[in-house]
Amino acid sequence: MANNQSVRRHLDAFTRGRIIGKLEEGRSVTSVAAEFGIAHSIVSRLWRQFQTTGTAIRGFSSGRPRGTTPADDRYIVLQTRRNRRQKVGEIARHTTQATGRPISRFTVARRLHGGGLFARRPIRCVPLTPAHRRRRSLWCREHRNWRDNEWGRVLFTDESRFSLSSDSHRILIWRERGSRNHPSNIIERDRYGGRGVLVWGGIMLGSRTDLHIFVAGSVNGTRYCNEILLPYVRLFRGAMGLQFLYMDDNAPCHRTVAAEQFLESEDIERMDWPARSPDLNPIEHVWDFLGRRLAARTLPSVTIRELRLALQDEWAAMPQQLIDTLILSMGRRCETCLAVRGDHILYKRPDVSCWTPITGMFGLQSHCAPRYFFNQASFYPSDFCSKSSSKSLITDYIVRKERATQNENEVCENPWPLPQISIAKTVSSDDEGDLEPLRKRCKPLSDRDND
Repeated sequence: MANNQSVRRHLDAFTRGRIIGKLEEGRSVTSVAAEFGIAHSIVSRLWRQFQTTGTAIRGFSSGRPRGTTPADDRYIVLQTRRNRRQKVGEIARHTTQATGRPISRFTVARRLHGGGLFARRPIRCVPLTPAHRRRRSLWCREHRNWRDNEWGRVLFTDESRFSLSSDSHRILIWRERGSRNHPSNIIERDRYGGRGVLVWGGIMLGSRTDLHIFVAGSVNGTRYCNEILLPYVRLFRGAMGLQFLYMDDNAPCHRTVAAEQFLESEDIERMDWPARSPDLNPIEHVWDFLGRRLAARTLPSVTIRELRLALQDEWAAMPQQLIDTLILSMGRRCETCLAVRGDHILYKRPDVSCWTPITGMFGLQSHCAPRYFFNQASFYPSDFCSKSSSKSLITDYIVRKERATQNENEVCENPWPLPQISIAKTVSSDDEGDLEPLRKRCKPLSDRDND
């Protein structure tokens, strides 16, 4: 039912002055009210106010008095800061008991907003002990003064899992009040994740590995050596030479005897890495970028094969400037970690102008200029093409994407061929057996289930 009540409007100072002027000329209240198109009572009150106070200016309207005093407002904010996990209803009850006046949870929410506090989801991080914080601080203190060319010789690697039914809370919908359970407003998700793939990737300044997708099964030391160290890390070691530095975390499969022996036999230097420090690894932002790109796809993946192909496409399309900017942020990460004495650093993803803009649910796009530019010629290894072992590795193992063959002169003319390396595991036709319908957080229901 439509509301036919007119909105009450206050007379401005100029109109009030005109009305008083006409009344002073001797005109009647009724005629003045008719001329201005306002009620008789309004003109009458205005004339009475002028005769009584000598002014027609509208007085200050205090409105309804506040339910809390400034001291109450400070008490609400202080109690919330002491225990940030309290619910608004609990804070309202505590404040009512302390002040003796009834205060609603809506009033408490407004006071918290006025104090700069808002309800948000907490960030989930791995637990850190005092020993972890000390090791993180020590590592950052040792690497805080590294130059860009020193970070440029490190291959940062990590594994990540992507699921078909990932509940990342990135999807928002527009809906009416009371329509929460409407079928069009429900996203079906399996309670414990569902099918997905485990991937491995490596990034470095000016280059990256191809994305490796593990087949079904757990990853042990043997698989890590055969599927990662041998086909990927060994090639980068041969291309970079002795200055190559390999970074992997402290996962059990990374610290097996087989992995240690392989790295020692291939003369691959491993970077010391503090335990429980994913926030220091720049590749974590790469996984976040891939997840957002997958969520922004018009047609989401519904099978394992489609998910694999989508991951490989997005990995290949990822701009190299994004990777370079992330790696060049390592110095700032170390400084930030030292500033919080080894505690968690929620390092924000840098904005890079060359990113493909991701249009979200609200149609917003981000275009920010990069904070750093890097000159490739400043850190290229000068002796890259002078080593016969490097040439042998390039000839025997590196498959170029754009050129099928290269002679020795062409190889030496390009002192940094790593961006052209293609050593990824491709998805073959044998993966057809992995095709499976999407298992849809309301329990997924099938249209064919009649029981």
